[in-house]
Amino acid sequence: MMRKPLILFFAGLLSLTWAHAATACRYTVRDVAFVDLGERPYQLFLFTKQANRSPLTASFEQAATEVFADANVVAEHLDLAQAPEHPSGKYAEELTEFPAVVLVAPDDRVLKLDWEISSNSTHEDILPLLETIVDSPTRRELVSKVCDVHSVILVIDGMDEQTNRKTLQMAEEVIPQVEEALEFMAKPIKNPPHLIHLSPPEAAREKVLLWSLGVDLRPSPPSQIALLFGRSRKLGPVLRFPEDPRHKFVGSLAVVGQDCECGLDRRWMQGLMVPHLWSTRDEAVATRKLNFDPGNPLVQAEIDRIITRGPGSEPGSRRDIDQANSIFPALSYQEIELDEVLPTPPTKNQEAAPAAAVAATPGQQEESAEQTDSEAGKTLVARADARTVLPLIATNTESPARSSSSHWALMLLAGSAALVVGIGLLVLLRKRES
Repeated sequence: MMRKPLILFFAGLLSLTWAHAATACRYTVRDVAFVDLGERPYQLFLFTKQANRSPLTASFEQAATEVFADANVVAEHLDLAQAPEHPSGKYAEELTEFPAVVLVAPDDRVLKLDWEISSNSTHEDILPLLETIVDSPTRRELVSKVCDVHSVILVIDGMDEQTNRKTLQMAEEVIPQVEEALEFMAKPIKNPPHLIHLSPPEAAREKVLLWSLGVDLRPSPPSQIALLFGRSRKLGPVLRFPEDPRHKFVGSLAVVGQDCECGLDRRWMQGLMVPHLWSTRDEAVATRKLNFDPGNPLVQAEIDRIITRGPGSEPGSRRDIDQANSIFPALSYQEIELDEVLPTPPTKNQEAAPAAAVAATPGQQEESAEQTDSEAGKTLVARADARTVLPLIATNTESPARSSSSHWALMLLAGSAALVVGIGLLVLLRKRES
């Protein structure tokens, strides 16, 4: 007599387990950013125009093998005299002097490196130059922090001191807001964003890093902010101040803690990595702190499944990342344009204002108008500040894509439960007949 209740109990337990697996994802956007799915590495080319190998060629190849063993960079020597039609020769079209060294990003951007090398350069000459491609003080700090923090905010000073101060102050004010929202995120994150501030001289020493992020390297750039997360990945676009609004900065940060199955554009999860070193020790530290192994083939297969479906996964329909989904459901962030303001009933003071304005002198009228504009400006600033805080308040709002996923999961749950219960009843009936 006890068999039927037991069968029903286990059927219900199995159904609940399947429902949880169908509706939840064990990875967040931040988790996905730690996984390397065999992406195209940076390419460092040594271009020469000589028929025979020189000491430089051997030195370059030996040093590259040593330096790039644990990096997302590969090196290649190409003699244009011997292979003028080589496909990679397109990266040397603007070169006028040889030997020359060029760094090519995965998105085909090119950086010519102004290195003082000759055909007689030795291994000792080349080694420190190659190290600057993947190693620098900022990148060492970055790699040491990414496993413990929400993200890294890289503030790069421009030439205007007042703008620099305002941009740095804005970044510092946002960090506590993110910290308050950490407990509401899909998975716990130990620390809020980590801030790295680069002065113009420090930025000049980080040329490769900033170029890889798409930071403006012109002589008089504005104040800029680049965001990174996961395995040294770029998070969203580089922001320029005061051109870009504050809510765009906060909106990018709001992406990090979301569930990976949300309706977010997949390119936010797999932004371009900067050239960096990632050793087996770094991998072990990440595995311990993240509670999963980013290098495990099973994990990579699951992340690949997530990346290759959903918004932004189809190459033919991708939008510019600046215009990626403006809705961040995990933190209830949404951009809303207000086309008009609904009128409110006038107060007695407001009804009396027109009569007073008529009686006022022209100078008094101008002063009154200035006060009105000032009050309106304060109201707009208050509304703008409210919009920047709202993204960091967690809610249970679900995106349309997540709601659709839950709908199908519930249908699967109901069908599975009915199937299990039916099989259990059939077994009971057969045993009773026997």
